[in-house]
Amino acid sequence: MFRKIIVAVDGQDGGLDAGALARTLAPPTAEIVVARVVPKDDGPEGVADAGGDDAGGLHRLADEQLADLIVVGSHHRGGTGRVWSADRTRATLRDAPCAVAVAPRGFADDARGTIRSIGVGYDESEAAQRALDLGRALAWDTAAELQALEVVPETNWQTPQSGAGWKAVAAGGRLAELEGVTGVVLEGDVLDHLAQFAREVDVLILGSHHHGVLSRLVLGHTVDDVTRHLTCAVIVLPHPMGQSGAGA
Repeated sequence: MFRKIIVAVDGQDGGLDAGALARTLAPPTAEIVVARVVPKDDGPEGVADAGGDDAGGLHRLADEQLADLIVVGSHHRGGTGRVWSADRTRATLRDAPCAVAVAPRGFADDARGTIRSIGVGYDESEAAQRALDLGRALAWDTAAELQALEVVPETNWQTPQSGAGWKAVAAGGRLAELEGVTGVVLEGDVLDHLAQFAREVDVLILGSHHHGVLSRLVLGHTVDDVTRHLTCAVIVLPHPMGQSGAGA
């Protein structure tokens, strides 16, 4: 599991949420490094310097520290001070050298110290398999229930020549073969179903890949829908080509 975790703080509630999530995800032996991105040589005492732009600074620090997880707060707007925007969350997710976890707004206040259910966005990709592997490891550590959701195109079952209906059947067969996993197959829009799925689990794990709908979900404009109204923590795995840290 996670051995070194970078927690991004920003002087707002999002940093508290990120810290609470890091403590929830960290095993007893993990090291947690608190970081705030500030102008060079202007870092607060006792906090790691990640000078530069927010995402770049966090990525460099993760590389230097051989971290396997960066934790940030979700989109939020405080009364004063800097705002951790959806753009900054998206930038942190893009080309991260390790996994990135996004804490939902208010996570620290909810005192969620226990993970009871873990969801994985699943398909036939290698990235989704890596997400499932992480889900298994986290479920083992936390004794949580593990669920996998696969979304296939919506079909008109009256026209079986479209083949979409058989995709649902095939997906159901694949998920049924996953040991220790409760599999769910739904037809329709991936974003809509993942948003609903997120309301039913404590942690949602997604595999990031350069092509396909999950890439659009976590790297495209729809990231606002994922991070602004989060109801659970989300962990996004990096593409193997961009991963240079210790790895989750």
